[in-house]
Amino acid sequence: MTQKILKNRLADELVNRGLANSPKKANALIMAGEVLVDQQVIYQSDKIVTEDNHIALKEKFPYASRGALKIEKAFKDFSINIKGLNALDIGISTGGFADYMLKNGAESVTGVDVNIQQVDYQLRQNQRLKLIKANARCPQNLTSEKIGFEPDIITIDVSFISVTKILPALSQFNQAKIVALIKPQFEARREMVSKGGIIREPGKHLEILLDLKQRIIDLNYTVTGVTPAGVKGRKGNQEYFFLLEYGKKPVINDKIIAHAIEL
Repeated sequence: MTQKILKNRLADELVNRGLANSPKKANALIMAGEVLVDQQVIYQSDKIVTEDNHIALKEKFPYASRGALKIEKAFKDFSINIKGLNALDIGISTGGFADYMLKNGAESVTGVDVNIQQVDYQLRQNQRLKLIKANARCPQNLTSEKIGFEPDIITIDVSFISVTKILPALSQFNQAKIVALIKPQFEARREMVSKGGIIREPGKHLEILLDLKQRIIDLNYTVTGVTPAGVKGRKGNQEYFFLLEYGKKPVINDKIIAHAIEL
């Protein structure tokens, strides 16, 4: 009688074999290109594997999530040195941004999210991390008295809403630089987004980012930098980072935004 071969999704098998401590961490490892199946890098979490497949990590993933790889590139492109700074992380999620900042010398990071239970367990043990369960759209949830300090830098990673919904609450911290992850599918007009939630056309990306830039200016912020995110979103969407400062300052030229989209 032939023995039945057990099959499983790659993400689930990473957890089963102890190579990841949660499905989210498994997905992060896969999409970051850190997982080898029979010596080949695999980027599909739902790839079917068997017990006969050799599965290994290229090296131990150093951060709580692949978000760290996104913010790492943004800080490098914007020439931001996080060492010694106090950061406010809006939409901390599993903690990729926060983990990167703490491991690269941030004095402290305060993470804000409506669901702080999803923050990586090991990261939560860091004494320099403070978590606040709150809706960042409400200014009263983000006062300096509420969070306990004046941030030097603010990072934003939110989904299903525009970053412009968050910015009014942050205007009280008018000396802080803001590094905001821009997800075109959540900034676009509804008719611009395909059924799968993916916007691939560079021309649409440019239209979305230019429109967003103006809406940000209308909120009394200035876009002083833009760069493409080094890691794509979970559905394959190309994302971007805007560097923002409060008040009227020299704004980046539209051609710089077009260059970031590689038009």
